[in-house]
Amino acid sequence: MNFVPQQIDQETWAYYLEVPGSLVVLLQAYFESYEGLGTVRTLDIRKSLVCILTTSSLRELCGRALESIAGQIDIKSVGKPAEAEKYLGYFKRA
Repeated sequence: MNFVPQQIDQETWAYYLEVPGSLVVLLQAYFESYEGLGTVRTLDIRKSLVCILTTSSLRELCGRALESIAGQIDIKSVGKPAEAEKYLGYFKRA
């Protein structure tokens, strides 16, 4: 599976994923074991939408970790959701 990150700002990248609700905690546990590789955020539990936030310097390693994890749990790469900024707290100033 090919996981493609989306750039949020100069230093932050996000991998948007569909993860069954029952597996979100397992995904979080995997990323906690990779200490500092990325932060798992549940964006919309009803849509099984999750993102992994990572840095520019760890982006490729994070993608490789996702490839490895995909063999263990059912995760699917999805495009950036229309309301991503709302989910992540990124707002334009008026």
